[in-house]
Amino acid sequence: MPSSPCSIPKRTARYTTIRHTVRMSGGGTENHDEARRRPGRPRSFNREATIDAAIACYWREGPDGISLNEVCREVKVSKPGIYREFGGEDGLLAAVIDRYREQAVQPLLDLLASDLAFDEVLQTVLAAQTAERDTPMGCLIAEARLGRQPRGPLTAERIEVVREEMRTAYEARYERALADGQANEGLEPALAASYLDAQFVMLLMRLHRGDDPEMVRRHAWLAMQVLLAPNR
Repeated sequence: MPSSPCSIPKRTARYTTIRHTVRMSGGGTENHDEARRRPGRPRSFNREATIDAAIACYWREGPDGISLNEVCREVKVSKPGIYREFGGEDGLLAAVIDRYREQAVQPLLDLLASDLAFDEVLQTVLAAQTAERDTPMGCLIAEARLGRQPRGPLTAERIEVVREEMRTAYEARYERALADGQANEGLEPALAASYLDAQFVMLLMRLHRGDDPEMVRRHAWLAMQVLLAPNR
């Protein structure tokens, strides 16, 4: 009867050859080679495509409304791949917020810095936020800011950076409007900036909830009247 085999691995380019040396009942030995495919390297990870696909998931459902497992299924990447590339969900969501800022926040910053009159800026923002679109209604960053679940340190830092960037832009635009006689002199720029932030966040949360966009726009425009100079 053969005794227990002794396995000696020998590597080739794509296979590992296992040589089994078997002792036969007559006292001799016999070698048997078995070729086994070596585990392949992970497929190349497309970081940019993964971020773009993950934006759609988190924007549509909100960061609290979808798990990392569900994101992986929709994006068609493995969870280990996410951990290798981003360090986990916190790193992925932080990268998503960076990309979202480029796509959705930067145009608003550009509008606030434009030469349009203050009331035209506000109306343009409201129209853009409530218009029909291919992307989900609402704002990913607003959902992340006000969500029930605590955010990881990377995500929390990104959210705070964008929030401060927006607050600074609102305040600077209000100061310009005051200088041009287009804004209410009875409000300090810092207070006006925090008010604008609160109104826009409320609008975006209502849109994400499914409220009628036209009614949301009209309510928001009514709320903006307090910011305008009385003669406008």
